[in-house]
Amino acid sequence: MKLHSVSISAITLLGIAFATSAAHANSLWRGIGVITARSSTTNCIAEYDIGDNGIVEYRPLAGGATDETIIVMREHGALVIKSKSTDADKTLRTGGVDIFGGEYASAFVTSVASQPITIKPNPVTASTVTIVMSGTIKDFGIIGCNVTFSASLLPVFDGPK
Repeated sequence: MKLHSVSISAITLLGIAFATSAAHANSLWRGIGVITARSSTTNCIAEYDIGDNGIVEYRPLAGGATDETIIVMREHGALVIKSKSTDADKTLRTGGVDIFGGEYASAFVTSVASQPITIKPNPVTASTVTIVMSGTIKDFGIIGCNVTFSASLLPVFDGPK
């Protein structure tokens, strides 16, 4: 009998969690990004293969003060791409980006003055379900290594606000 009451309590809590999740707006999206092209320099070819993929997390501009950010987690490293804090336009669709992270145990930091990324829909809202992004990231961890990618993302509930 006691086991039965625990099961009902667990089901009730699970139901509350789902209801709470639905009531909050999404501000984080996650999916898979695939490399579709890259520079033909020796170092770029050594690091990135066409068809390589990774987990992509995206947090769009939220209220003007926060920089848009993409995090890419790959088999041999991770990197952060964020809109430049010094730009008036803090979206990744226009302007520059700061890129930092590590690949194959080598840390890097770079800044690119002009780095547009196509992100659809435009604008992304709290009720957006699917996000598709593509673009070419310049100096992707290696000076002169430009990596073209495509990604598809879905919302992730990231906790109450």
